[in-house]
Amino acid sequence: MQKLNLDKPAVVFFVLVFFLALEIIILFPWAISKISDLGKNITRVKISLTAIKKDWPNKDDYLKKEEKLKDAVSRQHASFIPVQQESKLLSFISKSSKNFEVEVESIIPGEPEDYSLDKKGKLKYLPINIKMKSNFHNLAVFLDYLQNSQYFFEVKEVKILAGDKYNSINMLICGLVEQE
Repeated sequence: MQKLNLDKPAVVFFVLVFFLALEIIILFPWAISKISDLGKNITRVKISLTAIKKDWPNKDDYLKKEEKLKDAVSRQHASFIPVQQESKLLSFISKSSKNFEVEVESIIPGEPEDYSLDKKGKLKYLPINIKMKSNFHNLAVFLDYLQNSQYFFEVKEVKILAGDKYNSINMLICGLVEQE
């Protein structure tokens, strides 16, 4: 076997070539991916900074709107009838009707039904059948009052039978009962 005659500069050259090839094959792609990730992060930060610069002057308006929304949510929540206090709602309807010259003959609550917009099942419709006598104008004012009152009401059905002095009215309205 013939002895390989390598001089020292040639060995150093081949070792350097080997390490450069290793760096190009392994380390260079890894460095490129890191640079690419940094570029993406920089773009995300620029977009966030632009949004913050745009929204910062409106910060006080956003806080005021948030407070208004919280108040609206709490008012809406207060319009629900707490469980086991349905009689309070029926009493409210009866007392209010007197202010509008609406004569309530009967108020009959039904069984609570599922409220379709409530995904968690915490709210139920409370159907209330009401028989009353009134003229049409007083009925309309009374219904407007109920819908703008502290409680949530939805008029489901109104049947009016004309009479001499007063109309006979059968009405189905629903309130929202909050379950525990």
